[in-house]
Amino acid sequence: MMLGQRRGPCWHGLKGNPFLLETNTCDMAQKKQTTSSSLGPMLWVCYLMHRFNCEHQALSYQLAQPIEDGEAFVWARVPFPDESIPDMFGRIYELGTNPDGAYFTEPNSPGKKFNLFSRVLERVPESRHWLLRQASGYFEETANVAESLALTRELLSESGWLLLSAECVHAWTEFDPVAAAAAGQQTLDKLVEMPRPEALLLLLALLHQTVWHFSTHARSADLSNSSLIHTLAESCIGAAKSIGALEWVASHPGQPGLAHNLHNGVRVAVQHLCKHGQRELDFTAGNTRFPTQIVLVADTDASRSCMRAMQAHSSLYGFEAMFDERRFHEEYLSAKDAHEALSRQVSDFLPVASNQG
Repeated sequence: MMLGQRRGPCWHGLKGNPFLLETNTCDMAQKKQTTSSSLGPMLWVCYLMHRFNCEHQALSYQLAQPIEDGEAFVWARVPFPDESIPDMFGRIYELGTNPDGAYFTEPNSPGKKFNLFSRVLERVPESRHWLLRQASGYFEETANVAESLALTRELLSESGWLLLSAECVHAWTEFDPVAAAAAGQQTLDKLVEMPRPEALLLLLALLHQTVWHFSTHARSADLSNSSLIHTLAESCIGAAKSIGALEWVASHPGQPGLAHNLHNGVRVAVQHLCKHGQRELDFTAGNTRFPTQIVLVADTDASRSCMRAMQAHSSLYGFEAMFDERRFHEEYLSAKDAHEALSRQVSDFLPVASNQG
């Protein structure tokens, strides 16, 4: 049996383990945790336990060790597990305390503190978003729309995704409203069915911007878009359910309420965004236009070419685009060709992940 491998019904916490919740391994002066703020840390540890098929105690044996120059991390081998290192993940797992700070005592260096989250990311970068750091503003009802815009750009860049522009979506809707609406619904369906924190974070950020742009609280009836707001709100909750349905989340013996708490936390965050997400009415920088459908495609040269072609056909501002027609047809795809190409790219976008995470 490999080091730390799960065994029997009590893999989630060895009772009597002298390292469990060792009080001298982390700084007790952390900010008091709430149910919503504890969700990410608990989920993060559960992900690591799932990723390495181990108990939380075993995570410290390798992941808490200082990183040596040139290290090529291999679970259970490099660095060689040191079972004398106290459990640093137990308090995070049990109570949801924040690992992102200099709260933990350096192994074999009493008095010296280090950031456990940052150290783990250097070895397991794919665990980053499971901490749900960027969701804290939504859970704590402090997010502002500038942060949501920045988060959207960050996630799109990281994932290699392209959000079709307001002008592109407008032209597509004029050319074929049924296809444009289908592309938007297909995008949201795929994000909901993708049980990843990146999808949930992106949906929350997009919902915030949509409310800011289209809420009837701040816009006249002809400029509002309550349908898109409602659809995105439902998608956020659906994405939380998809994560909660992952086997290692839904049936986690040590955190049986994790899926329920995640769903409830997202539901409350969504309600707050829908009610108050338009409050920063003076914000305009970089956020002056927003599409009436959320359509994502892979960010490629071909996708951008198609988007530019559709933009050139748009009459979003109440007049036909001014261009030399002969030159236009030489440089851009027709609306029909661009529409067909984008439809194919939406269909190929975001293959749905398995239910195992």
